[in-house]
Amino acid sequence: MATAHLTKPKAEMTLNDWASVLSKAGKGIPDQVPPGFKLAEDIARETGRGLSQTGKYLREARRLGLVEEQKFKVDTGTKLYPTPHYRIIPQNENDPCRAKTQK
Repeated sequence: MATAHLTKPKAEMTLNDWASVLSKAGKGIPDQVPPGFKLAEDIARETGRGLSQTGKYLREARRLGLVEEQKFKVDTGTKLYPTPHYRIIPQNENDPCRAKTQK
């Protein structure tokens, strides 16, 4: 007498079926980037600075608490990559760090 877990399914999955399923699972679903978050490339283009200089300034701004960084999964066409996005953190008018940046 055959038990249920030893019986074969009616339709066997082919290698192509498995490849398709695993490809979709591996790629995943891209994140929705919330409003206000931008890529370093976009910030560089908008400010007229080079990408290297923008990256340096973003790291320092993050260290000072002026900018928030979050990584979102972005579809590059063949794969999803966790890509850093940046958002300006609204500052309190009495914040000494803000006063330094406005001088």
